[in-house]
Amino acid sequence: MVIPLKVLIGTCYVSILYLGAGLFFFLRGRRELTNKQLAGTLFLGVVFLYLGLALWTSRAIAPTGDEPFYLLAAKSIITDKDLDISNNYRQKDWKAFMPKTDKLNIWPSLRPDGRIYMDERVLFIAGMVVPYLIGGFAATALFMALLSSILIWLIYNYLLSVGFAQKKSFWVCLITAFSQPMITMNSRIYHNVSGAILILWAFLILNHKPRNSLNALIAGSSILALPWLHINYLAFCFPLAFMYLFSFWKNKKISGIFILLGILDIIIFLVYRLHIRLGHDLFGGNDYELTPFIWRSLLALFFDQEAGLFFLSPVYIFSFIGFFSAFFHDHAPKKQLLVIFLIFGFLILQGCLTAFGGGYDTGRTLIPILPFLALFLSRGLESNRFKLVATVLIAYSIIAGYLAAALPWLAINYEKASNTWLPTFLIPGREHYFSLLVILITLLFMGYFNGTPGTKVRGLLRGGWIWV
Repeated sequence: MVIPLKVLIGTCYVSILYLGAGLFFFLRGRRELTNKQLAGTLFLGVVFLYLGLALWTSRAIAPTGDEPFYLLAAKSIITDKDLDISNNYRQKDWKAFMPKTDKLNIWPSLRPDGRIYMDERVLFIAGMVVPYLIGGFAATALFMALLSSILIWLIYNYLLSVGFAQKKSFWVCLITAFSQPMITMNSRIYHNVSGAILILWAFLILNHKPRNSLNALIAGSSILALPWLHINYLAFCFPLAFMYLFSFWKNKKISGIFILLGILDIIIFLVYRLHIRLGHDLFGGNDYELTPFIWRSLLALFFDQEAGLFFLSPVYIFSFIGFFSAFFHDHAPKKQLLVIFLIFGFLILQGCLTAFGGGYDTGRTLIPILPFLALFLSRGLESNRFKLVATVLIAYSIIAGYLAAALPWLAINYEKASNTWLPTFLIPGREHYFSLLVILITLLFMGYFNGTPGTKVRGLLRGGWIWV
């Protein structure tokens, strides 16, 4: 048996990173630490792990999906002082980070005059400018890894703020950090981590901070900035805006300014979309129609056998247990009702509109609600009745995360609605060695639930998801 060199390099390198981070967490975790010290320990350990993974991932795989266009747009701002990437496309500037790619499909808005824009994602692209100027694709990946570490740190503080114990919050954050989607998406150049940070930051301020002018400014700015990361975040803007007005309703001046700025933000947003989508529908035509695959899309977010959250990291099944425990056993305290209110619209849009995920499913799209899944995961793991099951699912999730981190080219969602990476990650052509494992997983996670229009129904049982 000949194991490819890149497999050996990936597994050895990532093993060293895991051992180093694990030893650091173990030695620090044995001490009696304050909340700030434990938060610092979590942040430093995750930064070490994610920066190390970013160095490997940025060399092991080329940018995929929208990533090349984000990088081209950042380069366009640096060199041309605009967001039009048509000249960068003609010059094949992507060769700087994708030297083996001769042609890119034009995904962003192509106007009749030949200009190409990246829709409304101005704020996210602007955030990539400085890292790209410093070190191109590799530096941008390192910057995203740093943002991912900040997100894990924020989740820890969020769990503490709602009353979970220090050590409990610490271990749940480690599970989140070491499992998918965070372990594979921490350095990928997508807006999801940035969106999650702004959403959680605003949510924390609106629920747990003093109602002063500075916090009003920070929370309001975070909410108004969300659409400029991606139009998907409108699903969060409206409930967060209502929470903002409710939190500051006694201060008429702050509420009035926020309403005026919100109206101005919407007007500028619409004008910009009219400009960049010249010759197209304002909201992308068919992308914003109701998909006929609504129920499949919703189920695919969790059960798709290539990229569903429960396939990638089945430990999150305990988030659902925690949700029902909080809702029925704890009688849904106010703070948890706010969480449910916040994520409900997002999940519905994920399933109903093709542009929000109805035709495209991956664990990445759930990162914006990952802090809230971690909240319910903490609640679900409190039950002693499921301790053995929880241990097994945590181990599976971390091992699967390790494999995906070590072999990142196998963690890409190709939307084939089938298990493509498990049987082939080590021995191409020897799939029969893993046939039993593949059959078992196919029984549990159906490709039938992939929401991509036109994908073939695959899997042995169309109702296998009910095993949960």
